[in-house]
Amino acid sequence: FSHIPTLLRMPLVIFCGFPCSGKTTRATQLLEHIRSQGRTVAILNNENLGINRNESYKNSQNEKVSRGSLKAAVDRSITKDGVLIV
Repeated sequence: FSHIPTLLRMPLVIFCGFPCSGKTTRATQLLEHIRSQGRTVAILNNENLGINRNESYKNSQNEKVSRGSLKAAVDRSITKDGVLIV
């Protein structure tokens, strides 16, 4: 990252995919890599926000609330100096 100007660095990485497709595994691997370079990094996901995926996504109203909670957590957690993985 050192060759990229600070203003151009992306502080947010978003993984998406089917359940059990390896998103958490890849996010954890990326977290370890970024951390090994001395950067601040964090992961936000349903599990660490206490969102039960079976209940939260069974209807559109619950999904809206869950996605709102995730967005609010991203807004609170994102910084210009760290990397946030969602």
